Amino acid sequence: MPSPKLTPLLLTDSERASLAALVRKRTASQSLALRARIVLACAEDGVIAPLTTVGASLDVSREMVRKWRVRFMSDRMEGLTDAPRPGAPRAFGLRPHLAETWKLSTAPAFIAS
Repeated sequence: MPSPKLTPLLLTDSERASLAALVRKRTASQSLALRARIVLACAEDGVIAPLTTVGASLDVSREMVRKWRVRFMSDRMEGLTDAPRPGAPRAFGLRPHLAETWKLSTAPAFIAS
């Protein structure tokens, strides 16, 4: 069964400039730069590039190209950022192995040892 027809991915001049800046920026995360490269490759020359061709040129899977192309088309530039992860937020700064005080156990097995 053939895949559904892709709609053309059209970029404004400001979006194209922002994506190109993300690709060139040395301090940008590599994942964000790769997402920008994917979108730029999908929108190249105003033609609809096949997902497999874009994926092969960037050495990523067809599914990854489809994911970021769809997210960009629905949310534009905001769609390229990471979505919040489920669960409790990470706790930074906790270092129990460097605690100043500790509590001794009163368990009989601990006292015997």
